[in-house]
Amino acid sequence: MNAGSGTGTGDATARWLLVRHGSTAWNQEGRIQGHTDTPLSDEGRDQARALSVALAGVEINAVYASDLSRAMETARLALGDRDVPICATGALRELAYGEWEGVTEDEAVRRDPERYARWHTGNPLFAAPGGESFTELRERVAAFAATVSARHPAGNILIVSHGGAVRMLGLVMLGLPQELFSRLVVSRASLSVLDVSPWGAVLKLWNETSHYRSI
Repeated sequence: MNAGSGTGTGDATARWLLVRHGSTAWNQEGRIQGHTDTPLSDEGRDQARALSVALAGVEINAVYASDLSRAMETARLALGDRDVPICATGALRELAYGEWEGVTEDEAVRRDPERYARWHTGNPLFAAPGGESFTELRERVAAFAATVSARHPAGNILIVSHGGAVRMLGLVMLGLPQELFSRLVVSRASLSVLDVSPWGAVLKLWNETSHYRSI
């Protein structure tokens, strides 16, 4: 892995290190989490510590994380001994799944097979009952991206979020349609890297997990 070889604070390009939180008990049980605040499991903490080792030689200039505890703890563990404050933000939360939160995917498909199909085909009009649509998720991560781009034109920026939010952030930054949402894999405690300049973003790495498992 060579996540930190591109930029320093004097360059005209920022490097965004996108991380999905580590595993939780609900992940292991196949339960839909959304905005429900579930903690990391022991496995998830081990994954985040492994990421910390992989990033040991990388200078981190700023950190943003979803304000949900599984993302905040992943960020703290991934930072290791670095004394960098974590900016917690609701803009990086997972898609809100409303009434589906806490149920398994099998239960969700039994309750509403048509809506479930829209979720897994990336239909922009998808929203779980009482939850957010993909379009609403895109709007809030796009607003976050605009703020961070303006605030950090250079440096290495660690961004710790959730599977759906990382997917959508990648699509937003690369100018890709949100219909591709379901085509992207974002594994737990994975690392993806974007180089971001005034001329756009360049994908350098996607869904790297070799720090804790063989592919």
